[in-house]
Amino acid sequence: MTAVAAGYWHSLALRSDGTVVSWGSNTESQLGDGTTINRAVPVRVCAVGRTAPCTRYLVLIRAVSAGVWYSLALQPDYTVAAWGHNDFFQLGDGTHLTHPVPVQVLAPRT
Repeated sequence: MTAVAAGYWHSLALRSDGTVVSWGSNTESQLGDGTTINRAVPVRVCAVGRTAPCTRYLVLIRAVSAGVWYSLALQPDYTVAAWGHNDFFQLGDGTHLTHPVPVQVLAPRT
């Protein structure tokens, strides 16, 4: 592991190969595995836009961060993927829907 992040009741780890794993509470889909199943053992985070059961996962991630019930990943092109609870628009995708797998954070308007 090259980095870790702790949310309210969940954790993330960035592996040396650039993949992301998560574990803990998943009541708001903050683990990014496409489910709301709590995980006592780390699971891989799905790729942006995938649905469970995922067969593609985040890769080449540069950094991870965790909020209360949501998670973020800095992608290879320096854009951000976000997943989990979104009632206060914290995922930056223009909605306030909870996302069980990563979505692309929108670019700022100029």
